[in-house]
Amino acid sequence: MTSPFVDKLVVGWTFAGQGLLVNLALVFGLLVGFNPSDNFSMIFNKDSMALAMEFAFGMFLIGQTVDRIPWPLFQKFELETRMFTLRILGRNSPISLALVTALLISAGAGFSEELFFRGLLFPIFNQYLGIIPAYVITSSLFGLAHSPVFGANALVEALLGGIFAFLFVYSGYNLAVPIAAHTMYDFLTIIVIWYFSSRDLKRRIFEASDKLVVLSKSDEDTFKILSKSVFDMLDRDEDGSIDITELNVGIKLLGIGATPFGRSSVPAKELFDIYDCNKDGKINFDEFSAVMREGIYQWPSSRTVSAK
Repeated sequence: MTSPFVDKLVVGWTFAGQGLLVNLALVFGLLVGFNPSDNFSMIFNKDSMALAMEFAFGMFLIGQTVDRIPWPLFQKFELETRMFTLRILGRNSPISLALVTALLISAGAGFSEELFFRGLLFPIFNQYLGIIPAYVITSSLFGLAHSPVFGANALVEALLGGIFAFLFVYSGYNLAVPIAAHTMYDFLTIIVIWYFSSRDLKRRIFEASDKLVVLSKSDEDTFKILSKSVFDMLDRDEDGSIDITELNVGIKLLGIGATPFGRSSVPAKELFDIYDCNKDGKINFDEFSAVMREGIYQWPSSRTVSAK
């Protein structure tokens, strides 16, 4: 289940990945004889920070607007981002701890990723292939590098990479600008989505817990109340059924098969196909009760995960 507080394992893996990327940039740069002073500057002044903040806030507002578009792809991306922030920062972390953790993670990502993709790769591709191929290749690589990360979309990340590359060139190859913009964008996204997601999750848990206060002595009645409480917590759109996206979120809320990057090894699609008995594309309460009653999730690959 999502941790009540900051998940040290996930945060540790995140920092380890960022450190690895910095070292990779340094080693690769040495191997190809890359001279940083010939390819970019690192000037943190009032003008460069103003440019970075302007773009960061603009990107954040656009992202929040896109998240509210009722398209399945955007809704799936928004839900995964919510789950990723909850997995990193927890649902009950003090705001001060969440702020510091989010800032450290964002600053680490901003520095390591911009150093590697804009500071190292972009100048190399620009020198040998030209500026347009440099934009396309580095942005595509940036998107692909984020595709294994839960809460990230390769296409969206590639577009962000293109914006950071534009800032790098527009600022006169001042790497401080994309670093600051990247850091602030990530920080705003993580902390704002975490704040509202944690409040929503705590509300749902409270409502589910409130139903469990009055329990009958009958095991069957207790089971029905428990099943209905969990069902209502996962039924995010409150339409009386659970779709594949909501089931996927539920798997991650319960921490079933979770990896350090927030993804799950449990194939939600296979589980969904098994328990969607009438094949209407949704799991109703009766079908969900069957899942709860079984207690052990099984699927064709013969792997089993305890639900208890």
